[in-house]
Amino acid sequence: MRVEYLDHLGSDLSICNAARVSFDKHHAAFDSKSDTRLIAYLAREGHWTPFAHPQITLRMTTPIFVARQLAKHQIGLVWSETSRRYVDSEPEFYTPDEWRARPENGIKQGSGDAVSADLAWRADAMYQSAMTTACLLYTSPSPRD
Repeated sequence: MRVEYLDHLGSDLSICNAARVSFDKHHAAFDSKSDTRLIAYLAREGHWTPFAHPQITLRMTTPIFVARQLAKHQIGLVWSETSRRYVDSEPEFYTPDEWRARPENGIKQGSGDAVSADLAWRADAMYQSAMTTACLLYTSPSPRD
């Protein structure tokens, strides 16, 4: 997981850059003509999330399960994500440092002890194979293309 501090109590430029994140774009300086038009467009069309960014802006790269926990416990948190519809990049896959068993009681949250080396090796091999297959399926041309 990576977290990068970008800004706090931002400016109009912060709003514009938050709006540009789905295209993976960023401007270093505010352009009074185009950025003023962008802010007017966002307000007119009801795109309110970029207006929430001038508090603190972080760029985070997290495994999907961490991002979903952020969403689950979201209070006052707003985010935008880079869209794979617009930006091609190599996917990153999370691989745990160690494989752990389920908790013994099966009821409480958490995990059990680390699994044996043999089981961990098999779990890791199957996981890596699944991630490779997922990446190949995602990047393969659609039969309709």
